[in-house]
Amino acid sequence: NNAYTGNNTVTAGYAMWKTKITSHLKMVAGARYEKTDLEVISGDENIDIEERTGAINQGDVLPVVNLIYATGEKSNFRAAYSKTLARPNMREIAPFVSYDPLTASFIIGNTDLKRTLVGNYDLRWEWFMNPGEIVAVSAYYKDFTDPISSRYLPSSNTEIKFINVDRAKVYGIELEFRKSLQFLSPRFKNLKFSSNLSLINSDVDVVKTSPYEPETRPFEGQAPYIVNAALLYDNSINNVAATLSLNYIGDRLRFLGQDGAPDIYDRARGQLDFNLQKKFGQIGLSLTAQNLLNSDFVISSDYKGKEYLYSRFKAGTSYSLGVSYSFR
Repeated sequence: NNAYTGNNTVTAGYAMWKTKITSHLKMVAGARYEKTDLEVISGDENIDIEERTGAINQGDVLPVVNLIYATGEKSNFRAAYSKTLARPNMREIAPFVSYDPLTASFIIGNTDLKRTLVGNYDLRWEWFMNPGEIVAVSAYYKDFTDPISSRYLPSSNTEIKFINVDRAKVYGIELEFRKSLQFLSPRFKNLKFSSNLSLINSDVDVVKTSPYEPETRPFEGQAPYIVNAALLYDNSINNVAATLSLNYIGDRLRFLGQDGAPDIYDRARGQLDFNLQKKFGQIGLSLTAQNLLNSDFVISSDYKGKEYLYSRFKAGTSYSLGVSYSFR
């Protein structure tokens, strides 16, 4: 009874048209048709077949329009609209109950789940200073219809069920910069700096089970900001390449608070990684070091300015050495 079987078939076709409207303006437009045939059946034969079957049989037309305007020889302005979709996975739509030890909750699938439609609006300005170098600013807005979320059920046990809510939205800006450091000194000709910053806001409608719950909450796992930076070294003459990369990500919703209790978040943390590669003819050596900062992984909630710890641990720093041989 605690098993299910399922199959998912997607049949799709795509048409695209590219044209130059003026000497500076190009357009790429098209549409994709997707036919979804998703069916999941519970193994519990004591339940009527209709009640133990979750299915989506639907076709969708997904248009896209992309306008590119050349603001200079090395710069572009882009505006785009597209429609995309997201399907529930089999566990979410299956009439199936599983136990999650991390939340001490029973997770319940929902056979009535719908697929999610997403309208995507994007603006971007980009400047290619030199080959491999870029400065870019992007803004985007995503409008979700029938997004999949979760909610606690009124029960003596702790039960969480997947549901569709009416609306959700995500919007933000992204700054991207990639530049060779040769302008500082000829000695730095093999060094390149790359970075990007994303500032993101997300709001998902909440089906309230308590008057203390908010009207909206962020998408689960969506951070309000993400920072990436990397220093790259590439010497093709000596066959040496190295990367030192930093990733810093903001607080992300991990678990929903029950009966109006504060939601629980993965707290912001940074990670520093290093990778070195060297080739000796057909032999390649690589050295990788991950999580050099070894920052704490913290999961907690806030209530009236006080933090309540759910979990705290260190993953440790890992090192690996690799050897490869290329046959020619």
